[in-house]
Amino acid sequence: GRGRRAEMVLGKLAEYGRIGGGGGEGAAAERIAGLVEMAARYADEVVATAAPAEGAAGRGAEAKAAVPSGAAVRGALCDFADALERMDADAGGGQESQRPEQPERQPLADRIQGEAFSCARERGARPRDMFAALYGIMLGSSRGPRLGPLIEEVGLARACEMIREHAR
Repeated sequence: GRGRRAEMVLGKLAEYGRIGGGGGEGAAAERIAGLVEMAARYADEVVATAAPAEGAAGRGAEAKAAVPSGAAVRGALCDFADALERMDADAGGGQESQRPEQPERQPLADRIQGEAFSCARERGARPRDMFAALYGIMLGSSRGPRLGPLIEEVGLARACEMIREHAR
């Protein structure tokens, strides 16, 4: 929820090595947490007061419009959603992404990234178009951060739903 946003962002910044573990100490951590909360309140206000075409409800339509409409990309998106669904089932529906008995498996984010490329290639879609479509669906933009970690963070099941909704 809203109360955990600062904690989550601070944890991610520490995980990515941008700040010391746990968000730093004292005043620095409080300042960062304050900035995160300010940004979150701003985002909440903008979404809450935006016109329907600009707000949360409009974001889906906007993102869908950004998705390349070629049959190869749509097919690759459907294949990718199927692959995410299988990965989610293998991971126990969002539990541990790697089972202890399978230590040789590559990290989930890397498998997601590789699967997106594979699905595009198998359908004859340009990977660039596939990734632009996925970023359009996930973020409402044609570009974004590395796809594997993004989808892992969003959740495989939720990402699968979003892709299926827009690939129709």
